[in-house]
Amino acid sequence: MTCKNDMVTVFHHIPKTAGTTLLDIVPKIYGTNRCYVIDGIETDYDVAQFRKMSDLEKNRYPVIIGHQAIMLYRDIPEKKRVVTFFRDPYKQFVSNYYYLRKARHNLKHHHRVKNLSLADFLDYCIDNNLDNPQAKVLFSAHYEDVTDIEEIRRGGLQGLEKIDYPCLTEYFDLSLMLLRRELGWKSWPHYLRKNESDKSGYFFNQDLFDKHRAHNEIDYLVYEKAVEKFWSLVTEEDRISLNAFNRRNAVYKYLKKFRIA
Repeated sequence: MTCKNDMVTVFHHIPKTAGTTLLDIVPKIYGTNRCYVIDGIETDYDVAQFRKMSDLEKNRYPVIIGHQAIMLYRDIPEKKRVVTFFRDPYKQFVSNYYYLRKARHNLKHHHRVKNLSLADFLDYCIDNNLDNPQAKVLFSAHYEDVTDIEEIRRGGLQGLEKIDYPCLTEYFDLSLMLLRRELGWKSWPHYLRKNESDKSGYFFNQDLFDKHRAHNEIDYLVYEKAVEKFWSLVTEEDRISLNAFNRRNAVYKYLKKFRIA
């Protein structure tokens, strides 16, 4: 293991915020057998299985990562830190649209979404309580059941307070440098991007953006506060490390391309 191990680190995944890429990085840093991974499909089952474990079994995992990881906040020792990546709400919405159109394994939404336009998808999200997803997943395991706007506001902001390291998908590499310094990673978090949505044919529409913002106001509020905290944590050391990391990761990607690494 190439990191500090004095407390549990929780990587709480918000959909379409580069979580699949992070899931490729983190086990390389900590060791696969030391990470409890919560699957995106069998989420409830994985959360329930962790809760059934004895304290001795739970102590085998200094890392909990995946969907709903924050739901285990009260089930782990006091010494813990929480990492979550946030994303510009409109960009997340667009990415989710293109993802669900291709995600045949998503039995709940794929067949309903695959033939919709982006504008129709926004209506679909509104009609099916899929609004404010980033705020909702900070406090609810089944966010489609949450409809009260004040509950979303309160739960989203309280959930954000639990996040020690709010990171940004738009500044993914800089976020990794922040985590490397704060979490004591001794190795570099080399990676290849995973699960990127194909957005060919996408064009920005101001009216659609305005409508999205009107129906996702809490997500924009939570994101703005996450951005503010992120930049308060970033140091000059992180920026210097970023330059070195970019060079190293470029080499890593080149070697991976030719299957040398």
